[in-house]
Amino acid sequence: MYKTKGFSLIELSIVIAIMAVLAGGAMAGKGFMNAAKITQVASAVETTRVGVETLVARRGGQWFNSNSNIPSAFSVLWKDLVERELVPQMPWRIGDVQIRWVVARQNPKDPVDTQNLEKYPIRIRVEGPELALQSLFERYESHPLFWNDDKDTPSGCTRSHKFSGTKAILCFQRSL
Repeated sequence: MYKTKGFSLIELSIVIAIMAVLAGGAMAGKGFMNAAKITQVASAVETTRVGVETLVARRGGQWFNSNSNIPSAFSVLWKDLVERELVPQMPWRIGDVQIRWVVARQNPKDPVDTQNLEKYPIRIRVEGPELALQSLFERYESHPLFWNDDKDTPSGCTRSHKFSGTKAILCFQRSL
């Protein structure tokens, strides 16, 4: 009998197969973690959007904040959202993505105009890595109120098919 030092071909094959399975699991785990982060960001954006709708409902359907000293064309909502505890803070950091602000534009000639709300979406500014924001756009493509994937997207809203960069303005149609 020979005494050899080293490993047989079968032993090496088994070790390589085990390493491949472990590496594949690690790669899949990283993908799941990234998907979970995007889910958290999407949830925060949706919480912000629903918070705006709730705030407006509490104001009796009035989008414009009559107590604000901001020009009448805009209703800056993040301060009211934080004060009423509808969102934790602004800017709101979720991992490496931030929700910077949320505004609703009003008709500058008629701030209480409710007939043309389709022209004035809820705008939510998000900042973060380009890949995360692209994933967020993909996530919202099927949202019934998401307005960034349309050729009629209002000005100031980031169009999903033309997106690149680390900042985006997500626009949602109003439901009230």
